[in-house]
Amino acid sequence: MNPDHALLLEFARSPQREPVAIASNPLARDLGAMLVAADAAAGTLRIAFEPDARFVQGNGAVQGGIVAAMLDFAAAFAVLLQLPIERSAVTASLELQFLRAARAGRFVADARVRKLGATLAFAAADLLREGESAVLASASATLPVMNLRRETP
Repeated sequence: MNPDHALLLEFARSPQREPVAIASNPLARDLGAMLVAADAAAGTLRIAFEPDARFVQGNGAVQGGIVAAMLDFAAAFAVLLQLPIERSAVTASLELQFLRAARAGRFVADARVRKLGATLAFAAADLLREGESAVLASASATLPVMNLRRETP
């Protein structure tokens, strides 16, 4: 079972919607990732991130690969949220647009599933500074959807 998927489903089913740390993934932990909101039926998800100084360049901006990682997490997690536990998805293509510098601080990534098919999913995500409306970066993702392999004794 994918631990990220299990965490997402548990969060979405919880009547108490307090933010939850994404402790199921080492990089998500390093980025200070928290599940903030999820709507499986609508295919939407919000994750907050607070990357520490290790991920900030000398000019005060978060390194572009880390911005991409935050958007990838959000898009992939939105797709996982809509899949049954025996299925999974991985990012095959991620197209990015960096619109503004992501200065160090706290961010939110808003993701949505554009289309979920039997073998492919399409999702999008926007990164914003928490509490602001200007999009800093945007991504479109294509994810193959597959059945998980069953463990054999």
